[in-house]
Amino acid sequence: CKHNFGGIYHKRRKFLNYWLRIFRQSPLFASCDDLQIESCLKALDHSIKSYKKNETIFMEGAKIEQIGLVLKGTVRIESVDYEGAVHLYTVVEPSFCFGETYAFLGKTLKVSAIANTDCFVFLFSIKNLPPCILENLLRIALLKNEILSERIEHASKKTIRKKSPLIFIRPKKRRLVHDSFQSRTDG
Repeated sequence: CKHNFGGIYHKRRKFLNYWLRIFRQSPLFASCDDLQIESCLKALDHSIKSYKKNETIFMEGAKIEQIGLVLKGTVRIESVDYEGAVHLYTVVEPSFCFGETYAFLGKTLKVSAIANTDCFVFLFSIKNLPPCILENLLRIALLKNEILSERIEHASKKTIRKKSPLIFIRPKKRRLVHDSFQSRTDG
């Protein structure tokens, strides 16, 4: 009986090389070199799934134990109110994560994750996460919290005059948040 272990290795290497650029750019793997990324991928219970435009990835009302990382395409985070109005919260671009808060808290989703375009998503379990992934997820959550605080501050302003300075600060701040996650290879 012949085994094709070389073929398995070749497929794994081809997979890694294909998606490595996205993993390098991801805040999830910030400060990780290629060997560390490969080691993390081996440790994670994960899958890569493709979704067609408007296909549901995570459904509002469900509980999840996985986090999604967009590899290709975009994912929108939205909710539908009791009158049927759709509220768009954000569009998640390649190399960024979604679902981490609900996965860790074990709470029912108050939003849905929908394929905004045809996309590929790296889904991974929150169980047995490597320390570097946990540290980066904490950093991601804190930065999202900071952005949410800025939105609340902006929304609480009573006049346009008070809101206008924040309009000019926000794009710079968003760029700094994005730049703080750039990998060592982008610099």
